[in-house]
Amino acid sequence: MANTSYRLRCQLYGHETDVRSVSTITEYDGIVSGSRDKTARIWRPSDKTSFEQRVVLKDHTNFVIATCYIPPSNKFGDGLIVTGGNDKKICVYSAKQGTHLFTLEGHEQTVSCLSYVPQSDLLLSGSWDQTGRVWSLSSKRCIQTLSGHSKAVWTIISMGDVTNNSNIILTGAADNIIIGWKNYTKFQIYEGHTNCVRSLAALNSNEFLSCSNDFTIKRWNINSVQCLQTYEGHTSFVYSISIISSEQFASVSEDRSLRLWSINTSESKQTIRLPSGTVWSVCSLTNNDIVVGCSDGRIFIFTKDASRTATMEEISAYEQEIASTTIQTKTGDLGEVKIDDLPNEDALKKPGTREGQTTMINKGNGHVEAYQWNMLDQRWMKIGDVVGSADSTAQGQASATGEKILFEGQYYDYVFNVELDENVPLKLPYNITDDPWYAAQEFIHRHELSQMFLDQIAQFIITNTKGMVIDQRASDFFDPFTGQVIY
Repeated sequence: MANTSYRLRCQLYGHETDVRSVSTITEYDGIVSGSRDKTARIWRPSDKTSFEQRVVLKDHTNFVIATCYIPPSNKFGDGLIVTGGNDKKICVYSAKQGTHLFTLEGHEQTVSCLSYVPQSDLLLSGSWDQTGRVWSLSSKRCIQTLSGHSKAVWTIISMGDVTNNSNIILTGAADNIIIGWKNYTKFQIYEGHTNCVRSLAALNSNEFLSCSNDFTIKRWNINSVQCLQTYEGHTSFVYSISIISSEQFASVSEDRSLRLWSINTSESKQTIRLPSGTVWSVCSLTNNDIVVGCSDGRIFIFTKDASRTATMEEISAYEQEIASTTIQTKTGDLGEVKIDDLPNEDALKKPGTREGQTTMINKGNGHVEAYQWNMLDQRWMKIGDVVGSADSTAQGQASATGEKILFEGQYYDYVFNVELDENVPLKLPYNITDDPWYAAQEFIHRHELSQMFLDQIAQFIITNTKGMVIDQRASDFFDPFTGQVIY
């Protein structure tokens, strides 16, 4: 059987924490990555399978959230790398040398997304200040501000080049809508998502994809307000999408998976589990290899080409790492679990029916394991040990067997997901023996938040743990900043 599935190519190490953005350097199939370690990095292929880190870009003073590569032009013959961050700045670099050329300033909050209009000198940016901006790279100034969203803008794209729909820009935001702009004027609103719109990708000059915190991906035509198609399969926030070809695209999610989709079918063709807690970003190289950035600082690259695939030893080690992870049922990895209703391991003797199919096996004594069907190898692959159950439903609880939750090498009674107004889930670990204000202060320091949140976070901890014991958790978990139930 021909290999039509993606396999691990390599892993890249260098970032110290979350890789929030990855972009393709199309000239040589390189990668630019941005991280919460306040750096962006340029990676270049070093041999048939791996990459080497060439340059570390250190001009931001806070998290790097967005990256963009712009091919060479008459004005910028070396091409450009552009980065945006929590310091509200946009830094522009020579793609060839990695030298800082200039900084664009004007956004009043975090710069959350970047893209460009092909065959022009126009850069597009979006921000938590609820606006999109259009910049002239030649004049180094903002030439237009797109104001229309009521919450943070998370994604912005151009629908074409200078000869085809170059005057159409799309923005997606935390107000759940997508706005179409023609000649910088609002001409269309696309409604259908029920939560924050995280990423947009143009399929062609007339159609585009969107993904959302509502766990779905949608397909649209710019000339119609009606959604053409909905892709379902992810079990948590979908953070990023990337077009691989005219027939295929990729998506990544809080559910720790990379999924491959056919444009014309609504079910994913392949599901690849990652050992990292969150998969933030995805891009595709010109050779159709797929790059993803993860919350543990690693970058993973997957390929269909057998000549670029990792060794069997490397793949085995990767699968073993996935098998040894724990899956929290209420963080959206697999959905709810009712242990008594699960089959025993005899169920693994029966082949799966589709690529990426998951099942949970009751191993006895409250021990549950998760498996995923690998259609290529015709086998069930263990993807982790499941903790949590449908009978104890608060976010971040201990398991049904009294196990604590492992977070960054330590065990906690709770690991809450806290969303700020910008819809970025942050982990808040807590033990019932801790002081709420001390835990809140640690959380603020960890994520470089304003001190004004101290009382709110401490009260949040108290409200969601008051009177609880480990196996009894309230189902009315709420977030102090948004008032939402998370997951």
